Amino acid sequence: MTDHEKLVMRNIIYAVETGGQVYGQKDYADFTEAYTNSSAEHAITIGAGQWYGNEARTLLLKIKTTDAATFSKYDTAGVAADLNKTDWSNYQLSKTSAKAKAIVHIINSTVGHRCQDQLMDGQMETYVKEAASLGVTAMDAKMMCANFRHQGGLSAVKRILAKTTKPYTLDHLYTACQTDTGNQVGAYKSRQKMVYNALKTYITNYKVTASDAIQAAINIAKAEIGYREKASNANLDSKTANAGTANYTKYWRDVAPEYQGQAWCACFISWVFMKAFNKSKASELLKHWPYISVPNISTKFTNYSTPKAGDIVMYHNGSVFNHTGLVIAVSGNSYTTIEGNTNDGSGVVAEGIGVYQRNRTLSASSGTRFARPDYSIINSINNSGETTTPSTWTTKSTGVCTGDGVYVRQTPGGAIMGTVSKGTSLELDGTNSGVWVHVKVSGIGIGYMHQDYVGKGTASTGSSAVKTAQTALNSKFKAGLTVDGIWGSASQKAYIKAIQTALNSVYGTGLTTDGIWGTNTSNACAAHVLSEGANNLYVGVLQIGLYAHGITLNNGIDNAFGSATKQGVKKFQTSKRLTADGIAGRDTFAKLAGV
Repeated sequence: MTDHEKLVMRNIIYAVETGGQVYGQKDYADFTEAYTNSSAEHAITIGAGQWYGNEARTLLLKIKTTDAATFSKYDTAGVAADLNKTDWSNYQLSKTSAKAKAIVHIINSTVGHRCQDQLMDGQMETYVKEAASLGVTAMDAKMMCANFRHQGGLSAVKRILAKTTKPYTLDHLYTACQTDTGNQVGAYKSRQKMVYNALKTYITNYKVTASDAIQAAINIAKAEIGYREKASNANLDSKTANAGTANYTKYWRDVAPEYQGQAWCACFISWVFMKAFNKSKASELLKHWPYISVPNISTKFTNYSTPKAGDIVMYHNGSVFNHTGLVIAVSGNSYTTIEGNTNDGSGVVAEGIGVYQRNRTLSASSGTRFARPDYSIINSINNSGETTTPSTWTTKSTGVCTGDGVYVRQTPGGAIMGTVSKGTSLELDGTNSGVWVHVKVSGIGIGYMHQDYVGKGTASTGSSAVKTAQTALNSKFKAGLTVDGIWGSASQKAYIKAIQTALNSVYGTGLTTDGIWGTNTSNACAAHVLSEGANNLYVGVLQIGLYAHGITLNNGIDNAFGSATKQGVKKFQTSKRLTADGIAGRDTFAKLAGV
């Protein structure tokens, strides 16, 4: 989903949950007591997206992890201690209690708002992917299904699709839901009408304006403030690690790696435009590709003497245009820029150390001119990269990641899909795009990694640990997998089914064993946490997951949570940047499942 689509989805869900069905209206501070909405709701519900029970705990944990200081500041009643309880399905508070008031302050803080948005974005992306797996292709239709999913669960989505005329368009889905008699969807006519109208307005008939495009570029440039160029070709994606003055940057790597080590102020503009719109549109905006020379671009545009937001500033040193940046705001004789390869000091620095926001005046640089890209050509925002990921995949060999925290990108130099650690197994189809290697990574998907971080694997043989995991899934859960040592999508789905089956068998959770990591599965994993001493089928599933990620155990997969399993869990948690406590809860199982 693009940033725009995520925003629309948030505005819709927040509106129908706490905003009085007014698009964009929301109540981040909502606190609803147990049983207020329904006699079946035995726990509190909080926030703009109405997170209930265990999801409320997830939200509060996310805020605490993101900004512990702010959480502690507002937690005047001991809410943090309650988060140690793994099951909030019956967590009840009076709205006037000290804990309830503390929770309201926490979720209504700046970080509370941000975490609510992030949590909602994650849920909606999951639901949109579910809709796609059910044959829904149009984005507005997938978003309508995400609304059904949020309201009534996966069964509601399948129920509506069963009565929808194909193809699954937004109009057809809306017609079908009007005839639905099921609770949580058909019973809420005004909600479905509001969602339908909002999607029609902001997705189906939405047209990106020049102002939207300019703001998108500005947002991406702002996010880069504080980036330091590197001393070498290491830690390129970290803002501050390996800082130096050798002109190594992620911007050259993604835009034109053959220029790595050279001045990069113009390259930074190319990267921002590529990130915001894709390489093809960035080329149109700049009238060539890539923009690496300020004197060159000055010959391609009218050189304006006064700026507007979105302009490319071209500084003149008295002899030649020698530095550049993006204008983000203008006020009278003053304007604000974001510039790469400069310093946070006075004057125009054309060979600096990082990305900084600078305040300038026209009177201070009479030779300065401004290029004005035609943002009206932009029709899509935040679709980074230049090609669409193929839907088919044929594994020809395997590889291994040779670095830690390496990005997998949607397209060459495009949007980041996720990060992988050293030793992670990769599937390769034998195709490259320049320095970018086409890869398939369990838990992330099909994308591209830089060739510097892709090591050769043994062709077509796969991992022996993964083979052990696949064999165990076949013997314990009749998964029917090909034991090839490659942990692909079929193995991942079989593993999630195993989680669901084991939870049902050991704890009676009643999950649908569909291989889809949804809210119910997530909540069940949160409610049933494994620690040393446990001995059951669910422990066996935990051990299978460790083997799937290359972590072998002294006693093999024996269903017994002993010291070896605990150390294996800690090792895995460390590799995924989780709290390495050796206790397997929702977050650990989610990472094992590739979620």
